[in-house]
Amino acid sequence: MSAGVVAHTLWTSAAPAMTYQLYAEEWRLTHTVTTGIFAIYPIVVVTILILYGDISDHIGRRTTMLLGLGASLAGVFLFAVAPSVLWLFAGRAFMGAGVGLTAGPSTAAVLEFSAEGQAKRASSITAAAQAFGLAAALLLGGGLTQYAPWPTHLSFWILFGSGKAISASRAGRGTRRRPPLGQQLCRIKSPKTRIDGL
Repeated sequence: MSAGVVAHTLWTSAAPAMTYQLYAEEWRLTHTVTTGIFAIYPIVVVTILILYGDISDHIGRRTTMLLGLGASLAGVFLFAVAPSVLWLFAGRAFMGAGVGLTAGPSTAAVLEFSAEGQAKRASSITAAAQAFGLAAALLLGGGLTQYAPWPTHLSFWILFGSGKAISASRAGRGTRRRPPLGQQLCRIKSPKTRIDGL
């Protein structure tokens, strides 16, 4: 299910872009406010990557992905029920934290937990999951925003439901925990020297 986390991460990152103009028209937001909502996301993502980029090496891929999914779900929920622009700022910040926590570990988990000799297949799965996430944000999210009722809410409820399903699936499964890649590369066994008695 790590591929599902990859797809959900990309979907979460791009989903709000479809609704910014609607919020601006509905709440008469200025360009400065709209830009601020957009800008807070990459700021939080970069901050999380700098401060906690290696956290999955310490607490495990599964735990990190669950934390990230929780943050993403909080952000999506805030967008789904947002009564004012402040909720959008908070929601986008949570989304940034979620993506910052899950982007690296979920991609690494697809590769690490694949069968031996299946690295190429794992890379293809990761690429397909990323493409699906972006397609879901642009096509599904765009379609719902354009043609479905509740254009500023429905797509986020669907994204929230899919995230809950992935989170429940991850919580119910264990994953193998491996040492960080650097430790694996640096772990060199020195030959044992046997000294025979004289």
